[in-house]
Amino acid sequence: LALSAFARGVLPTTTALYENGRPFGVEAGAMMELLTTSTLRLHTSASVFGSAQLSDGPSFLRGAVALGAGAAWQPLDSLAVVLELRGQALYDSTIDHVAAAIGLRLAPTDAHGIELAAIAPLAGRERTTFAAALSVSHRFGLN
Repeated sequence: LALSAFARGVLPTTTALYENGRPFGVEAGAMMELLTTSTLRLHTSASVFGSAQLSDGPSFLRGAVALGAGAAWQPLDSLAVVLELRGQALYDSTIDHVAAAIGLRLAPTDAHGIELAAIAPLAGRERTTFAAALSVSHRFGLN
């Protein structure tokens, strides 16, 4: 069993794009992972997040909660297939979205990871037909 906490921040990266508004965001949460067999891991996460903008007009303060659960099958040290169910509530609606995701995780080194995921909404107000996400990670302290 492994437990971890995480936090993320979003800062504005350009000035001309936002027309006198500067968006900011923050997220904090926790994750839990359980190794059930030598190749199967179960995981879950929960977080709260919020956003606002600095401008001459309204700040548009918003907040939400996000939950997720899934499994990762890892037949090789450098390869895993991931299935997840994700949900988000209270940002734009009571239920923003419930979505299913499948992903492929690659670890070319112990310190680096790449994940490509496909996400499809199942329910909620946010009904994007399909989304893809590419994540790249670096684990500090590892060579």
